[in-house]
Amino acid sequence: AVVSTQSPGIQLIGEDCKDQKYEKFYINFITAVSRQLLEDLAQITIETDTVPKIGKIFDQYLSFCMLESNLFTVSAYDASACSYYSLNRPDAKDADIERCINTVTECLFSLFVTLRELPVIRCPKGNAAAIVAEKLEKKMRD
Repeated sequence: AVVSTQSPGIQLIGEDCKDQKYEKFYINFITAVSRQLLEDLAQITIETDTVPKIGKIFDQYLSFCMLESNLFTVSAYDASACSYYSLNRPDAKDADIERCINTVTECLFSLFVTLRELPVIRCPKGNAAAIVAEKLEKKMRD
């Protein structure tokens, strides 16, 4: 299964385990999977007595799309919700801006993990780019 960490996929996998739909489960997360999400999956498989059915779990880091060797785009479920305009429009809601910032951060993290590179980040202070830079730096240090 290919699963987003921001979807109800864990519950669906749990239901599939409970219903004994497959002999083995090989789970591929699109982004880095959190410890809490892994614990939730473990709890579900323990409750359904299907722990042996989990074959492997992978973090695939697929939150970006390479268009050319030096050109990429962030992969967002709703690209219009995460754009320059959506970040800078006068009626932008804080929750929408935060969601966009988190999406961009996750996508950039996936890109740099895939490239096995540590970026040098330079950006103006006090805007969304600075927040992305701070979050990305924190995530890379963890």
